[in-house]
Amino acid sequence: RRGVSPREVGLDASLTTARRMTAELGPGYRPLSILLGSPVRAVLTAGGNTVYPHAFGGAGTLRVGDVLLGYGHSDVGGHIALQGRTLFLGEPDARCRELFAHARTLFDTTCAALRPGRPLSEVEAEITAVYDELGAIRWKRHHSGHGVGLQMHEPPFVDLGDHRAILPGMVFAIMPALYVPGLGGFAIADTVAITASGNERLNRVPY
Repeated sequence: RRGVSPREVGLDASLTTARRMTAELGPGYRPLSILLGSPVRAVLTAGGNTVYPHAFGGAGTLRVGDVLLGYGHSDVGGHIALQGRTLFLGEPDARCRELFAHARTLFDTTCAALRPGRPLSEVEAEITAVYDELGAIRWKRHHSGHGVGLQMHEPPFVDLGDHRAILPGMVFAIMPALYVPGLGGFAIADTVAITASGNERLNRVPY
């Protein structure tokens, strides 16, 4: 809501979600990653701060019209899962709706392209071509995904420079994004597991 700091939102979401998660997983659960220090870490960035990938929650408070990026990391068995969503405080205008639609297209392209046997560099080239078709290549700031394991970011990478083949059982955090100066960042991020025929989204939150 207007007037709340992004940092306060992130702290509240972290605590609320950690309580729910540990209740569901039971008394045997314990965090195993020194990177988080708690079961869940949620971060919210707002407005101009969202144009920087992985930016910290900025100073100031939320304003109507802000583009928001919310990310959540969770630790299960020491493995770090990721989820991220673009949000809007108030009704987004036509430009924001268009850019969010582009982010959805890029996310869907990434999901469709991640199949066993394909080189990761080939997948990234396909995603990059869609950026180009959308006229959004200038807003691409990083690769489209990375491996999920015992670190926040680890290989293999959905990247032009990673020529390894995708194999069943691999798990990726995918996050194609648009970073538009003067407006904000637009991204959808999820954790997906590679199956024998394609992949499975492990998150259940709507876009």
